[in-house]
Parts: sequence; structure tokens; C-alpha cells
Amino acid sequence: GPSFTTNATHVIVCLLVVSVAASLMVLSRDGTPSAVASDGEACHHRSHASAAAGVEHGKPAPREEEAEREEGEKRATHWERVTSGAGLSEALRAKVHAACAVIRESLERFEGPRGLAFSFNGGKDSTVLLHLVMATLAAEGSDYRQVLFFFIDNEQNFPEMIEFIENTDREYSLHLQNISKSLKEGLKDVLDSRPGPCGVFMGTRRTDPYSEKLAVFHPTDAGWLACTRIHPILDWSYAD
Repeated sequence: GPSFTTNATHVIVCLLVVSVAASLMVLSRDGTPSAVASDGEACHHRSHASAAAGVEHGKPAPREEEAEREEGEKRATHWERVTSGAGLSEALRAKVHAACAVIRESLERFEGPRGLAFSFNGGKDSTVLLHLVMATLAAEGSDYRQVLFFFIDNEQNFPEMIEFIENTDREYSLHLQNISKSLKEGLKDVLDSRPGPCGVFMGTRRTDPYSEKLAVFHPTDAGWLACTRIHPILDWSYAD
């Protein structure tokens, strides 16, 4: 009768629901969270699947730790090439080695990277020196990010230079301090925040204005905050 038909319909519907749920659970075990899983379960499945399989858009991707390891190896290879002067002329390679020697001496003189600062302005000389400093500190087992990096921002800086400086800051995690003052005032503010031995890397070359009489390790002038300016590429040429 009608009652039997209704009960049979209910049974069939229930069986279908159970069957669909079972199928979804099988999919869940394969790495795809089921539609009936709780939010916590779905999150667990997604995290597990992503970490274990590293699958994105159906294509295998390296695990996060593997990607970090590979990036570290690439960076180490790059630093090694920088400090060795690979691919450079014999004369320029000698200048690279001399600059790296100055940087190593700076680590000793100023008691490690925390006794050092770096005035970065985004120019070619400053950028070359940045790579030499990062490479040398890496070779010495020191973390270049402990160096205090700062940038004197003024009206002479054009937008493309600011963009390059910001990109460099992000790329190498410099935690660059932006100082909107003169070099003299900015240097005092920056270095006052870190008491102790004080050496400042600068990408100055001897052909720059008022630089012909500088020494590689040169104390600041009278009236400036007492520290030592460090010029590892002082005798490099424009072509270098």
C-alpha cells in the first residue's frame, strides 16, 4: 500500500546518501577533502595533501623546505663566484680579492657584523660593494643581515632609483632604514641607535669629488659622529 511505498522510498534515499558519502570519503582518503568533512578536517586534508604531495594545478611542486634548500645552494654558489672573481680579468680579480680582504678586516676591527653599517644609495658602486659585503660575510660564516643598512633619502633621488633600492631591500632582506635627513644628521641618528664599535661601508671611489686623499679606513671629519668610513673599492675605476 501507500505506506509501504513511502517507507521503501525512504530506504532507497537513505542508501543513496550513504553510498555518496562513502564515495566522498574514499576521495578524501586519496588526498581531496570530502564535502561532508568538517572545516577542521578539510583544512587538515588540504594542508597534508599540499605538504606531502606539493601539488598545485595538477603539477608537482617542490616542498617548501626543498625550495629553501635549493635557493640557499644557489645563493652560496653565487657568493662563491663573487668572492673568487670568477670570469673576471686578472687585474679586476685582484681588486675583488683586495676588497674582500678589507671587508674581512672590518669584521675583525669592529667585532663582527653588528659593529658595521652600510650606506646604500642604489648607485652602481654601492650595489657592487653590497654584493661584495654579502658574499664575504657569507664566506666567513657571518649573517650580513646583522649589518645596519641605511639609505639617505633626498630630493635628488629619482623614482626609478627609489624603486631599485626598495626591490634590493626586499630581495636581500636588508631591513633598510630610510633616513630623510642630510648624511651628517642621518648618520648620527642611525649610529646612535647601535652603540659600540662603528664602521660604515661606503661605495666611494678615489675619483669621486673630495675623495682623492681618502684612506681605505678613514675616520670621520671633525664635527661628525666619531666612526670609521670603510672604502673597500676606493681604487676601483669606473670601468671596473
